[in-house]
Amino acid sequence: MLKDKLDEGEDIVAEASISKAAIIMDWLVLPCVLLLLFLSVCLPVLGSIYSSVKKVEMIAEILGVEEVTFSDLVAHMGIAFQIPKFLIIFIDIMLGLLIASWLGWACVKTYTHFGYELIATDKRILLQAKGVTLESTWDEVKNIFIGQSIWGKLFNYGNVTVHCSRGALTVKSVTDPYRYRQEFYKRTSDQFV
Repeated sequence: MLKDKLDEGEDIVAEASISKAAIIMDWLVLPCVLLLLFLSVCLPVLGSIYSSVKKVEMIAEILGVEEVTFSDLVAHMGIAFQIPKFLIIFIDIMLGLLIASWLGWACVKTYTHFGYELIATDKRILLQAKGVTLESTWDEVKNIFIGQSIWGKLFNYGNVTVHCSRGALTVKSVTDPYRYRQEFYKRTSDQFV
């Protein structure tokens, strides 16, 4: 924990938290894409099955029977008709893959959001990303870059990259990322005058 590294009398100005919107987007965006993919593959198959069933109903109407047997279809259509079991198996496999890939992707993305920490105090900035820690005074910070996706701009989260004399480190999916750049400019504005 970075809070353990704070000196006595050091006040926390801003503390990063993982954006809940980023995690929600990870759990919703891919399922929507996969669902569209599933529907684009399976709807034509289901449509052809529906039209085949309608053809069977028309044949039953022509023959004047309520139900058409397999032998009736063979005799009148010249081909054997049945809903192929491989289509049903295919749809089941597609649904299983859809659900498994969504769960796997969402769990991995959620896991990658954790392990990041960012604390801005009145004297310095502390970052931790996947076990790598960077501590720097405000004077040593060269710049703070903000990276946001379209979703990040809509829901106010993004990646914060701090460049300082000791290196650079990125903290991902931070709520209100521009707050840290404002603190940087506030703390270093006297250097630019």
